[in-house]
Amino acid sequence: MSKLLDMLQTQVRLVAEDKSPDRELLLEIAQYFTGFPDLSHHPKEDLIFNRLTMLHPEAIETVQALARDHEEGDRELKRFVRAVIRLILDPDADQDNS
Repeated sequence: MSKLLDMLQTQVRLVAEDKSPDRELLLEIAQYFTGFPDLSHHPKEDLIFNRLTMLHPEAIETVQALARDHEEGDRELKRFVRAVIRLILDPDADQDNS
């Protein structure tokens, strides 16, 4: 994941510099982050969080805060995917819109 985030940062810099990013790479990164976490990462987290709250009930507020953070991350990911799709479909469109 960290390598993909590094590659994403490089592409974001290109956009900020009014250069053309690698649209295919952006789409593949978006696809990865919309698929992998739900298939592998989040189920593992759910198991860990459930076990943690069983062993340490006092941690429930922290676990709930993490769940809220994940929900916010999911919303941001959806915004990112929409932006990538817009970039691919209309590369000349204003990129400031979300």
